[in-house]
Amino acid sequence: MAQCSGVTPGGTEALSCLQQHNASLSAPCQQAVAALGGSTGGGSAGSTPASGGAAATVATTPAPRAVMPAFSPREELMILRETCGSDFQALCRMVPLGGGRGMACLRDNLQRVSPACHRVLTSGL
Repeated sequence: MAQCSGVTPGGTEALSCLQQHNASLSAPCQQAVAALGGSTGGGSAGSTPASGGAAATVATTPAPRAVMPAFSPREELMILRETCGSDFQALCRMVPLGGGRGMACLRDNLQRVSPACHRVLTSGL
């Protein structure tokens, strides 16, 4: 939020913003951005054009994300604690909570989550 407060969390615009500010992010946030963006956490300003290209590729690849339901922060917390808790611990435990990052990680790992978690992420509560 310190680097991209004017951007709506959870979308490709937010990921692109975080990639552009990678050098000033915390180590856990850099890891999460690298995991979401498919980049191999390397440089900072010098890798911005490459990151921009990667962001464009990422934006076109996960097409199902656009049709997935949106959840309120309270609903996200409930999903992360209950239905998808074990999936979050197994796949996304290094992702800091807040700003929709936990849900984004689960959605990025949609093919690997449990059937119950998959159902909630794709169909809603």
